Amino acid sequence: MALIPTPSQTVGPYLYLGLNWLRTETLEGDGVEGKRIALTGRLLDGNGQPVPDGVLEIWQADGAGNYGHPEDRRRRTSEAGFTGFGRIPTAPDGS
Repeated sequence: MALIPTPSQTVGPYLYLGLNWLRTETLEGDGVEGKRIALTGRLLDGNGQPVPDGVLEIWQADGAGNYGHPEDRRRRTSEAGFTGFGRIPTAPDGS
């Protein structure tokens, strides 16, 4: 398998200690319609080595195509309990 690097977006370094409140593993709450999926994988550097101190973020639109973001100018009402945003740090093995 060939590893194809994605563009770098380094804006740090940041000190992670004390920022556990930023961890968001679930994009929806109870009662939100739609199919749930689980994303798994590993974050690797350009040499194929695990990145143990990375942070992965995801943005997801709700069922009506709305993002919970100030830049989404459509600003239609999203479902209650749907955040559409997740953030999680990587483990020592890059997972």
